[in-house]
Amino acid sequence: MKNVKKGLHMIFGIFLGLLTWYSLLPTIFLRWKSKHDCSYKIWEKGRVLYLTFQDGPDIRYTGQLLELLHKYEIKATFFVIASDAINNPIMIKRMRKEGHSIQLHCLTHRNALFMDPYTTEEQLSEAYIILKKINSTARMVCPAWGCVNLSMLSFFRKYGMRLVFPNVTVADWRANTTKGSIAEKLLRRTKSGDIICLHDGRGKNEAPERMLEALKIVLPVWKNKGYEFKCLK
Repeated sequence: MKNVKKGLHMIFGIFLGLLTWYSLLPTIFLRWKSKHDCSYKIWEKGRVLYLTFQDGPDIRYTGQLLELLHKYEIKATFFVIASDAINNPIMIKRMRKEGHSIQLHCLTHRNALFMDPYTTEEQLSEAYIILKKINSTARMVCPAWGCVNLSMLSFFRKYGMRLVFPNVTVADWRANTTKGSIAEKLLRRTKSGDIICLHDGRGKNEAPERMLEALKIVLPVWKNKGYEFKCLK
C-alpha cells in the first residue's frame, strides 16, 4: 500500500511539474512582463483609454452595448469568442461598420491550462479559420481565463498574433457584483493609457446587464474629463 501511495505521489508530482512548465510559468511570466514592460500598449499623447470587451458577441447584450458606445461616439475593441461570432454575423458586421476592432478571445472559452497541444492547435486553427470567414484581420489575442500554454505561444508566433493582457479589471462577471461597485472600480483604477477589460457575454446572474448599467454611469464622467477612446489594432 505504501508503494502504491508513493507511486501516486510521484505521478502527481510529475504531472504538476509538467503543468507548471507547460502553462503556469509562461502565463505568470507574460502577465508580469505585460504589467511592467507594457510594450503591448499603444501609447499616445493626451488622455486616451482603450475599452475592450470579452466573451461575446451575445445576442442579448452586445447590441445594447453597441447602442451605448454609439451614443457617446466611442470606439472599442471586441475580443470575440469565435464560435459565437460565426453565429452572429449581423452583430459582427455592425461592429465593423461602426469602426470597432474585432480581435480574438478564443474558440469555445476553454482554459489553456487544461488543453493538451493537440487540442490547443485544433481550437486555435478553427478560431483562425472563423476569423477569416467573418473578414476579421485579427492580430491580437486576449486569452480566455488569462492563461496561455507553450503550444499557444507557438501558434501565435506562426501567425504573427500578439498577446494582450488588459491592465484594468473589475470582476464585472461575478454573480454578486453590482453596477455601483463596477462603476466605482472603473473610476478609481483607470488612468490615461489603460486597457480596460469588461465582458459583454457570459458572466453569472446576468452580469453583462450590470456592466452596461455601470457604463451608463462611467462613460459621461470619462467624456467630461476629456478622455478619448481608441481601438487596439
